[in-house]
Amino acid sequence: MLSDHLNAEIVAATITTKQEAMDYLTWTYFFRRLLVNPSYYELESLENTPVNKYLSFLVQRSLTELEDSYCVTVADDGQLQSSELGRIASYYYLSHKTVKMFKETLSNDVEIELLLDIVSQSQEFEGKTLLAIKKAYFFNHLSYCFEKNFLCVTTKTN
Repeated sequence: MLSDHLNAEIVAATITTKQEAMDYLTWTYFFRRLLVNPSYYELESLENTPVNKYLSFLVQRSLTELEDSYCVTVADDGQLQSSELGRIASYYYLSHKTVKMFKETLSNDVEIELLLDIVSQSQEFEGKTLLAIKKAYFFNHLSYCFEKNFLCVTTKTN
């Protein structure tokens, strides 16, 4: 989730370098919680060096995720630049994982059944649940469900 927040800030040009991403984290509620309960985040010390290493690790991991998802480019000097996909993700509140999946699976000639399957696998549907009555209806009346596993995102969204 941190990656998606950083993406939005990079798109808005609030964050333009890795250092600004580190500074940004120090102004968040997460940072306040980190200082109050470091053991929850597996941080052994509140001294500057361990805290900076931890924040640096989080920023680097998030930026790597964003680069792998085609949302951000990171220059050798630490400058950050949003891509078109990063701007789309930010504008439509999409996860960087969803944008990556769309980029890698969608094409101009995709058929409607496959398109529905791809969209139903979006990260945004991950937490959705079905009511028991809907589960019974789908199970008994819909023969085209890809799977009858009601914890599966594809089943819930199809």
